Amino acid sequence: MLSPRNLREKVARFDLDYFYDSVITDNERRLKFKDENDLERLDDWILVQGCNKTGIISEIGYRHLDYIRDMRNYASAAHPNHNEITGLDLANWLQKCIIEVLGKEPSGPVIGVRKLLNSLRQETLSKDDVEPIKLAIQNLNDDISQSLLRTIFGMFTNSKISAYTRNNILLVAKEIWEVCSDEARYDVGLKHDSLSANGEVTKVKFARSFLELVDGLAYLSPNSRSVEINTDLETLWISHISWNNFYNELPNARSVAAFIPENGDTPDSISKRYVKIITMCKIGNGRGTAHDAEEIYDRLINCWQERHITTFIGLLSDNDVLSRLANSLCSKNYQIIAKKLVQRTTINNVKTILNLIVDAPTNTLSKSSQELRFKERLRTIGIKTLK
Repeated sequence: MLSPRNLREKVARFDLDYFYDSVITDNERRLKFKDENDLERLDDWILVQGCNKTGIISEIGYRHLDYIRDMRNYASAAHPNHNEITGLDLANWLQKCIIEVLGKEPSGPVIGVRKLLNSLRQETLSKDDVEPIKLAIQNLNDDISQSLLRTIFGMFTNSKISAYTRNNILLVAKEIWEVCSDEARYDVGLKHDSLSANGEVTKVKFARSFLELVDGLAYLSPNSRSVEINTDLETLWISHISWNNFYNELPNARSVAAFIPENGDTPDSISKRYVKIITMCKIGNGRGTAHDAEEIYDRLINCWQERHITTFIGLLSDNDVLSRLANSLCSKNYQIIAKKLVQRTTINNVKTILNLIVDAPTNTLSKSSQELRFKERLRTIGIKTLK
């Protein structure tokens, strides 16, 4: 019906790296596909799906091919039935293939992607050059933007590309990242982890630089984020309890925040430590707080999930926090956090305890968890109190 050779020729004329990066998501397997000859090793239907994903064939063309494949399978000897494919069917399908697949070349945004990739590889771009490119990127559909992201990430992590190509990518990477779905972003995070697991040190360095550039560290896998966040929390805590902390906290707070997505999700293994250290930094040490870092602490607290809020309440049973709450300034700051969190929780028992914290006399908050009404309420959400 349609020779796969026709599609392979279309792919070869378009952009092989873009196609391979879009279709082959496994890093090790991707390394084995380098030129036009390697297209022969792709399964025919994977080839068709890849052509659709990259826009080399239209959605209509893809749907026709998918329908023809289903009908061929349904009427084949392997699936006995009372239906036969007639000569008229074959002629009609051939006509559709000629019109929608063979006779149509990529157009619109797809051609723009090809031109962009050529420019990234061959030109030296400036900020002024990329402004119209950014406008075009915003009009890409999900599949094409995801394919483009995979390709520029693969290019950027390749140590053999030229310096001007890498600089060109730096100019457009953030814009491409922002139009992509979370699925595409997490895919890049997993590629970083895969490179790291394979010990590809140079590529990992470039991958990390790419993620930092697009503010994408929060899209690493939970295991990687757990290690990174834990390390940065330790550094933040040391700066907080050290001399001149009001100045030194800001860069370390930024490092922690870089790994926290907008939904506030954190790996389970470090969630409790994360809530405690952010809370301790936010309420201060009794002499004040790091004002420059407060905006970051507020942003992180404002995206806490229910489990983080429950952990925050549980800090009333933590000796380190209770020691701070003996100070009126720290106690007042703790109540300010609690008041904000009242609006964020949907759990009635949690809301009740937060209101008790807000309404408690500031100078008694460090001992409030020992009061009978607090103890009873804390038990309702599974928090054990100090004896």
